[in-house]
Amino acid sequence: MAERATSRLWLAALGAFVLAGLTGSLLRWGLIVGMPQGLLWNNVRHAHSHLMYFSWVTPALIALIAAHLSRIVGPARVKRLVHMGVLALVLGLLAYPFFLLYGYTPVPLFNARIPLSTVISSLNMLIWYVFVVLYIRITRGVTRTLPLRFWDAALVFMVLASVGAWARAALVAAHIESPFLENAAVYLFLGEFSDGWFVLGVLGLAHALFRHEREATASMGRNIMIAGLPVVFLLGVPLQVIPPGLRLIAGIGGFLVAIGTLFNVLALWPSSQEHFGWRVALFFLGVKAVAQWLATSPAVAMWAESLGLRVPYLHVLLLGFVTLGLISGAELMWWPRARLASPWMTAGVALLIVGMLPLARLGPSGWGKGWAPVFAAVTSLGPVLAATWIGVYWLRTPVGHPQKR
Repeated sequence: MAERATSRLWLAALGAFVLAGLTGSLLRWGLIVGMPQGLLWNNVRHAHSHLMYFSWVTPALIALIAAHLSRIVGPARVKRLVHMGVLALVLGLLAYPFFLLYGYTPVPLFNARIPLSTVISSLNMLIWYVFVVLYIRITRGVTRTLPLRFWDAALVFMVLASVGAWARAALVAAHIESPFLENAAVYLFLGEFSDGWFVLGVLGLAHALFRHEREATASMGRNIMIAGLPVVFLLGVPLQVIPPGLRLIAGIGGFLVAIGTLFNVLALWPSSQEHFGWRVALFFLGVKAVAQWLATSPAVAMWAESLGLRVPYLHVLLLGFVTLGLISGAELMWWPRARLASPWMTAGVALLIVGMLPLARLGPSGWGKGWAPVFAAVTSLGPVLAATWIGVYWLRTPVGHPQKR
């Protein structure tokens, strides 16, 4: 019963991924033919990223964690975890139209103006807190295997990330205008959520699915990552607003996170050789770690910022590693004989990332000016088509038995 509930939650989250991907594709086409009447580019961008974070990655990761825990503590004890994943998914979808139409601006409602996108997102964060409490209760007394130690840390950084969201709201309520504090609050959420909850969570999933003899290397890498994660978000703060001393601390944090990440890539690499999707996901994670390492240098960070490389970097992380990891993890968890899923998504993700590179100012002046936006728009549909195919195929395929390698 738990297999069906967790796999259905994951498939529902995959549906949200399709909607989020189409919204991201709209951004690309909007640069060519303009946005549909009534839509603003920034609002569409917020709707796209919000849905990816809140209704795709978070519920999908919850589903996979619950599926693994059900084999340790029993199906009955993980039911509430699945319920939290469903609520997180639904609330993310409820906020989507308000982000799409209004962004963060208040919505006229009953003779008042209410920022509904912010209100619903706040409710979503409350669901995360309930999930964390339930996880602690369910796993109390359970042997802390390597996957659980990764998930323990991931949930700590999920909670820390939410502090950034609350801090941003508090600054607005208190009418405090500080470029540094505003940016720090935003990147506290984005950085800890992606580098902490997402990366540690998916790495925990990888360690749950693959047997390997390098647990000591992986554990050391995890500890190094944890040492750097509390300050790594400061790397995202623009150089012109962050004090030099804090930028130095951010660089140290980024270096530690990059080194710890590479330790885990090396630990998992040999055991993932039979699964193409995981191999590519780990490759992208390695690219992300090296890029983060280089960005600890202010000169390199300024160069990357001037070329607009942050968006490709985020897609390498969130699509190349996180999404491919979630697709490949579901394949091994529930559909181990359906070996075509991850290659399809891998091809789609690779095309999207390649399609974004000509938009960066890497080549000669004027290079790609005419064809690059069209190429990026067309390739942005790759992951959407792959996810649609995977969803339809897996809806028609009975859940199988896991194959831990």
